[in-house]
Amino acid sequence: MAEKKTRNQAEEVKDNAKIEAVEETGKEVPEEAKPETTEDKELRASTENNRKKKAERREAKAARKEANMVEEKKRRPNNGLIALLIFGVLIGMFAFIWGYNYFQKAESIEKYMEDNGMAELYSRFAIDEYTTAAVKAEGNTIKIVIKIADNAPKDAVSKYKGKEGEKNLKDIGAYYLTAFKPETRGFGGEAKILAKQGEKRINHVKMTYREAKKYVKDAEKKAKEEAENGGGSGDSGE
Repeated sequence: MAEKKTRNQAEEVKDNAKIEAVEETGKEVPEEAKPETTEDKELRASTENNRKKKAERREAKAARKEANMVEEKKRRPNNGLIALLIFGVLIGMFAFIWGYNYFQKAESIEKYMEDNGMAELYSRFAIDEYTTAAVKAEGNTIKIVIKIADNAPKDAVSKYKGKEGEKNLKDIGAYYLTAFKPETRGFGGEAKILAKQGEKRINHVKMTYREAKKYVKDAEKKAKEEAENGGGSGDSGE
């Protein structure tokens, strides 16, 4: 008891000294640092070790995630490559079909007419009472001869003269050229149309396949416009 009382008195003296120091300086006297025990050291070391392990696990996890993303990106097919493959297959398919159909066609207009019995069919046929025609082909060139009878009236002959005659000859040439050429290989072709009476040449024209297609297209456009506007002009005829 005496020892405990003495320790309490010592602590009381010490506390009083602190109070007096605070009153004199206005500042609190810091307590003396307690010595670190073995238990404290072990706890601090364990805490630092745990913190370090957590940081290492986070870094390892982030590294694995990044590696997985890179690997997944490598395995994932490229969208551009997929599109190229799809369109490549489609283009190849259409090219095959086009090529097959192309080589199924006759090599020329002449061959097409022979294979389909047209060479004999169109060797001579009547256009009207005074006019006959003969159509034959040499390669991809169609040759059409319009023969007007010697006793044909002037009106029948005039249909093949001048600008009107050129138009009528082009109508005939464009018709046969655009009908036969698409059934053959190649892209070129032409038509030569001649109108004659006996041995006298009345008129003649020549046109390429491209010109024939344009001619037909323009004629169809003109006919459509005339049909659209024809009702009003027809009703108001003189």
